[in-house]
Amino acid sequence: MKPASATAHPHPVYVGQMPAPTAAVSTWELLADAYLVDIVPHFERFADAALDEAGVDVERIESADTAIEVADVASGPGTVALLAAARGAVVSAIDFSPAMIAHLQQRAAARSLRVDAVVGDAQVLPWRDRRFHAAISMFGLMFFPDRAAGLLELHRVLRAGGRAVVGSWVPVADVAILNDAVTMLFTAAHTEDVRAPAPLSSREAVRSELEAAGFVDVDVSERSVIVPFASPTEFLQWLTRTTAPVVLMKQALGDDAFAEVFVRWNVAMMEKYGGGPLAYPLVALLGVGRRR
Repeated sequence: MKPASATAHPHPVYVGQMPAPTAAVSTWELLADAYLVDIVPHFERFADAALDEAGVDVERIESADTAIEVADVASGPGTVALLAAARGAVVSAIDFSPAMIAHLQQRAAARSLRVDAVVGDAQVLPWRDRRFHAAISMFGLMFFPDRAAGLLELHRVLRAGGRAVVGSWVPVADVAILNDAVTMLFTAAHTEDVRAPAPLSSREAVRSELEAAGFVDVDVSERSVIVPFASPTEFLQWLTRTTAPVVLMKQALGDDAFAEVFVRWNVAMMEKYGGGPLAYPLVALLGVGRRR
């Protein structure tokens, strides 16, 4: 990272709170603890919706002649995996961050839930063909270096009739408060506002890529979760803990230099939004497809 006076920013800004897998695994390690505390409670609502879309419901599980098997791909600390296991499914999970898998295992043990969790490359899944009734990747597959390979792998491991659910984020520009925060951060850091297009950020893109991987009956819906904050300052502190590009900026600049950036950033947000409560909408796309 160049100094705050530089004119370029080396880290693309993506929508959402998860770091792109093209970044070093160490980035995930930096985010793992904050992700568990600050992100999981909100993402659980998306995970519940994904499980419903995938047909992983208690009634089906209890009435099935055989175990209902679910794959959580790019699992993070097991947001989907633990909810699926609590519903009675047999769950396998994979993530390339050892810290995330460690959190998943600890959380599963604390809840007396069984999840087969492994560290590995989700673009080359370690599971046999046609094993799972459902395969879910929430806000992870969208950042794979090779999304086509990841989607083909989801398709490969599903049984005939099994459903895949892929979660992604709408563009930053579509969420006014996040767009303002990102714009004001670049200004506060005296860097050029450089943003990479968010992958899978439109219904058309989600639909097209799922269909290209062989899925049928593809449907894409928009879901939102409102995250309340007591003030703009609290919101920016949350972004600083949970958003990969901001975490990387802070790490590169150092605590003292970033503290100066944060003061300018906070002043700009307070000038626009005042000092009172605000509501941040997390807006996601859920793409659902079925294997023939």
